[in-house]
Amino acid sequence: MPYEKVLKGASLLTLSNFVGGILSLAQLILVARVLTITAFGIFSLVTAIAQLASELVLPAFSQAVLTHYSKFALRGRGEVSKFMASTMLLTIACSIVVMGTLLLLSGFVANNLYNEPAILPYLTLAAFLVVLVPASNNLEAFLLAMERFKAYSALTILLPLMSLVLSAAAAIGGLGITGFVLALVVSQAINLGTILLLLRNHFTLRGLEIPRQTIKFWLPIGAGAVVKSVQGSLPALIIGKILGLEAVAFYGLARKTAQIVPSITDPYITSITVVCLNVYTRARNKFDDLLNLGIKHLAVLVFYLAGAFILLADKIILLFYGQKYAPIIYVAIFIAFALAVIQSGFFLRIVLFPRNASKDYLMASILSLVAQVALLSTMPLYFGLNGIGYSELLRGVTLFMIAMAFAKKHGQQIKVSNILIPMGLCLALLGLVGLLPVNEILAAASFTALYSLFLIGTGFISYAELKKTLATAFRKLTGNGFPPTPY
Repeated sequence: MPYEKVLKGASLLTLSNFVGGILSLAQLILVARVLTITAFGIFSLVTAIAQLASELVLPAFSQAVLTHYSKFALRGRGEVSKFMASTMLLTIACSIVVMGTLLLLSGFVANNLYNEPAILPYLTLAAFLVVLVPASNNLEAFLLAMERFKAYSALTILLPLMSLVLSAAAAIGGLGITGFVLALVVSQAINLGTILLLLRNHFTLRGLEIPRQTIKFWLPIGAGAVVKSVQGSLPALIIGKILGLEAVAFYGLARKTAQIVPSITDPYITSITVVCLNVYTRARNKFDDLLNLGIKHLAVLVFYLAGAFILLADKIILLFYGQKYAPIIYVAIFIAFALAVIQSGFFLRIVLFPRNASKDYLMASILSLVAQVALLSTMPLYFGLNGIGYSELLRGVTLFMIAMAFAKKHGQQIKVSNILIPMGLCLALLGLVGLLPVNEILAAASFTALYSLFLIGTGFISYAELKKTLATAFRKLTGNGFPPTPY
């Protein structure tokens, strides 16, 4: 069954993401503890600018790869090889142009836009990420489209591992911000080299061509992804301009800590997205049931994780970063729940991309950006740093409503109760558990027990369904293999 492929991919990617998440968190703790708050603010601002520039290189072209790969696969391996090499060369060419532009503008960004000349040398070094990250993302999309989950899972661990090792070396050597930025650059280079080795037999330089249909499909997505990338970097850039480098450090650390929640559920979303896109092409009659089952299980998991994180947030932050970062606790709480709401609307791409509705994706991205700009322009002015958390939460609700609206437009049935029941239960139990005279650990345990009992007791998820799902995932994870998908 197609859902077994979801379980296989989700199992492998969840395990690797868990390990990779621990390594990334360790690297973040190391950098935050070694650097001063202002220095960490510089590091966060530089990486945010580099991230924005990287995402402007053929933004979301990997989505076009995922969507159109199955069509090339049906025509033979040679067509896949030509498609892969063509997209790789195009990505590198565009990344060099964007990198050159960033280097030319780095002086203006440092001296005029932010009035922080100290960021200039680090920004110049981070510019190399503009070439390395897009190239890696492009090739990783092929690994996912091929459903080579083991290789992709290994890469998920390799990158943060190398980043941690190199960051530790930089800390021991007393290299400061320069060493930490260099660690990011070198680890990305190693990651790209590894992917090239994995796919070395899939390249050909003969008959290179990116079909016009793929370009036509991608252009609106690319424009929409530019808007999306601006949304991801906008808070840090605005905070840096208005509130200063220390506020950037606080926000950057709060968001990265809150990312613990989506880092656990992202593998499931990646797996369900890849399988749904392939099923839509080859067995459309299975698509609706598969998508709604994926939404249901994702919602149960993500709102449980968000609730547990909220109850443990102060312990986590004080333990990891120390008392100097106590102001980020409430910001991290709001961002964590916002990310859970945003993830519950993950189905937007799955609904739009197979239908070639990339223009609607662009429109959804623009509406989201307008909402974010409006919120960021008002909330921080009245509530300071906490206003960023409020704006992120309201943006999450807006994104979910936009996703539902476009799904309805295209006639895609989404059982909204599969999302609202876990979300409402999470909020209700947070209020109930918060009244109990217990510490954070017992509160999280109580939340876990009540959450599980309610969902099973009401029949929202049956015990048999949970047992079957977990048993199947474990059996496939331990190497018993998967039967071929009956397309």
